[in-house]
Amino acid sequence: MNIRFILFVAFRYFKEKRKSKRTASSVLSSTGIAVGVMTLTAVIGVMNGFQLSFIEPLINIGSFHIQISGGPVMDERKTEMIRDIDQVEALIPFSEHQALIEGNAACILRGIPANINEIDPSFQESFDTDFNLIPGETSIGEPDTILLGYLLASHLGVHPGDSVSITTFPGNWSSKKNVTGTFQTWYHEIDRNWAFISLETASGIVEGGKDPSLIYGVKLKNRFGDREAVMRIKKILEGTPYVVRSWREFNKTFFNALLMEKILMMLLIGLIFIVVGFNIFHSLKRSVFERKEEIAVFKALGASPGGVRNIFIFEGFLIGISGCLVGVILGLVVTHNINELFRLTEFLINDIVFANLEKLLSFFLPDLRFQRVSIFSPDVFYIKQVPVRVLLPETLFICFFSMLSSTAAAWFASGKVVSIKPAEILRYE
Repeated sequence: MNIRFILFVAFRYFKEKRKSKRTASSVLSSTGIAVGVMTLTAVIGVMNGFQLSFIEPLINIGSFHIQISGGPVMDERKTEMIRDIDQVEALIPFSEHQALIEGNAACILRGIPANINEIDPSFQESFDTDFNLIPGETSIGEPDTILLGYLLASHLGVHPGDSVSITTFPGNWSSKKNVTGTFQTWYHEIDRNWAFISLETASGIVEGGKDPSLIYGVKLKNRFGDREAVMRIKKILEGTPYVVRSWREFNKTFFNALLMEKILMMLLIGLIFIVVGFNIFHSLKRSVFERKEEIAVFKALGASPGGVRNIFIFEGFLIGISGCLVGVILGLVVTHNINELFRLTEFLINDIVFANLEKLLSFFLPDLRFQRVSIFSPDVFYIKQVPVRVLLPETLFICFFSMLSSTAAAWFASGKVVSIKPAEILRYE
């Protein structure tokens, strides 16, 4: 059968279904696809926002993409060879120590280069610019200066300009430092437990004039290219005691938990498509039964059973793609305005529903006050607002799965087309 004829008939059936009051199930099928796509797009977008708001600070500030440790101070030739690798964006030497601040707050004391913003421009991107982060070399460039995490400084009750005493474990180094600023990443563990000093200052922690125990953090242009980068770095450092590990090894349990959470969420919400698929199956199965005479005419005129079946399969595809397009548009609108929708919902519940109920019931219960609803509050969740990140591959996967479910349902529903015999149907017409 001619493909143009198949498309023509399928479009006619598709439009006719939307005009017919008797076949509202097809409209419900498209609506179900749209609701499923919208819901899954919004939920995964918000989930990505939360997960990446944890992952990015953890990698960009904490573990970096690759860590090189366990060896002496690296010579300039090797560092240049590593920086020349295509995937490498920056190589940052640092040291890390456990310490007590003011004698009652444990923290991770990290020594970083004073000019880290020049070495690694992406380092500062992980900080909230509304707060006093690392403004330049002068912040930790002086020997007696320190930067504290925002929550750590709040816990200690200190502000920029105050001084704090630091003692490293097991108590072999103690000093007094001036707090030149605070930083905030909105990642609770870092903001509550970390402090930065200059790498030069940190080198004084090592006793006996020994070489400082440096760790080298490698930033990549694409963190998913870590496997190849690790192999090339290991080749450069072959024969040395250095240990090379990627971000996958440092945070394996945490990342696996996040991945499992996302997969389970997609499976649960993806059940919507299975339910809608059954709806499409029954809708098109009834459509095949109602159009037995038309199918018989097509076959009598020379149409093959496969060609007639393709009409209904393409009709199912149209149901899927129409619902998918509407769902993606609505999902993106909801996702990118999720904070405004939360504020609007809180306003409607608190300032309209609860306020009016209190006025109506004030005659009987003058002291009645409803507790105000807060869907999202920075006081409860340690984030400024609900983070959102829509990823194109995941959106395309959602669209593909929605269209696959509708097309597969149409394929199963149109199976009866093959068994329809024109002579038997047209004999009674």
